[in-house]
Amino acid sequence: MFNLLKSELYKLKYDKLLLIISGMILLFGMNNFFLQNVTSGHMAFVQNTKDYVALFASAAYAGMSIGGDFSKRTIHKLVMAGHSRIAVLISKLISYFIGCTILYLLSLVIVTIPYTIAMGWGAAFTASEIGMTASTIFISLLFHLCTAGILFFIAFCIKETGISTAVCLFVILVVVLASDNAGTTDGAVAYAISGGTAIAQQLIIQTCIFAAMKLFSSVLGTYITFRKAELK
Repeated sequence: MFNLLKSELYKLKYDKLLLIISGMILLFGMNNFFLQNVTSGHMAFVQNTKDYVALFASAAYAGMSIGGDFSKRTIHKLVMAGHSRIAVLISKLISYFIGCTILYLLSLVIVTIPYTIAMGWGAAFTASEIGMTASTIFISLLFHLCTAGILFFIAFCIKETGISTAVCLFVILVVVLASDNAGTTDGAVAYAISGGTAIAQQLIIQTCIFAAMKLFSSVLGTYITFRKAELK
């Protein structure tokens, strides 16, 4: 298990796919800087909680990385080499989540830093402001990884690069459209916290619990599917 994870992390360090997707996020971030009407780094940070660029990036990453491993028979070779399926799954999941975390934080930095440099943060860096910022990043990242877990499940089920990528991107499109019509979605809660809007603590807890349940269900579903799958 440790050797598998070490190998996955080494591959992640030199992953050209992750680099390419990061470059695309950079281009989108530059486009937002010139087009959005934002007056401070804080406002850009608040708006980022409703920015779905990182989710689309994680969808592409799931389809192309996990689907690519199946298409290239990388996962098949690991199982044939004697590694247990649960060890293969966990190592792939950890590596994928690290990649998704990098994409999320990169999106956050690219959106927020230019406005902060050009216009200032827009608020005093008090303990309350720092706490709010840290809480928003933690909760938003949790929601992001929970959705990424569903994409991981889809990619493991389909096992083909092109179809996996297309389906993952379509699922995120549906999530985005549904989020625009919902008032208590993950994004709405993170947006309220980042903007300092009063929100019931119970709603925050309920949303986090529901997100964690989605993550657990997607990982469990992936394990059950992969355990019974015939690798060709």
